Amino acid sequence: MKAVIFDLDGVLIKTEKLHFMLYGVTLQKFNLKLTKKDYNKFFSGKKTKEAFETYLRYKKKKINSKTITMLIRFFRKMKGNILSKKLKNYVKLREGTYQLLKRLKKKYKLALATSTIKRFTDLIINGFELRRYFDVVIYAENVKKGKPCPKVYLKAAEKLKVDPKDCIVIEDSEAGIEAAKKAGMACIAIKDPELGKRKLSKADYIIKNFKEIDEKLIEKFQH
Repeated sequence: MKAVIFDLDGVLIKTEKLHFMLYGVTLQKFNLKLTKKDYNKFFSGKKTKEAFETYLRYKKKKINSKTITMLIRFFRKMKGNILSKKLKNYVKLREGTYQLLKRLKKKYKLALATSTIKRFTDLIINGFELRRYFDVVIYAENVKKGKPCPKVYLKAAEKLKVDPKDCIVIEDSEAGIEAAKKAGMACIAIKDPELGKRKLSKADYIIKNFKEIDEKLIEKFQH
């Protein structure tokens, strides 16, 4: 293996509770109560626009571009206020993140590939001083279609100048795992009780914490 590609939300940082709350508040505009099951299926790991569209169609709500734009603006305004003013009150770094990144950077190229827009990603990775660990950062704006489309991971491999088969992805969502596998990459999934029940079986390996990731595990998936 030559590169390790990380998802951001739910992997390096714990933002799923925040997102669940923000999406839930936003969907109250449609008199909808978001369940953890639906959040994991329709929102986790997905681009905001695609998530709203897919979920509201599933709920058979009448939508148009104006409605979706309004929901996105409302969601992002709330999220922006929190990330810019109260980042560390609502967002927590996963235990062992700095140690893992520092360890892996000695041998592998590292990339961040997220479904989060640049503005919010930068607030987070700069706020937690994570940027220095990554050779490449791929944002939601860098690809037309979000996960489970593999484009975000293929773009990361392209920027790293590494063959997809020489990359391993660290993910937490069903959509992210599917994207990684479609990209032809190995995938390690992190199982976290806080994230609710998720179908992680498509991943090549499942961990409970970052202490389980070492060079031996990563090289196990070398083609």
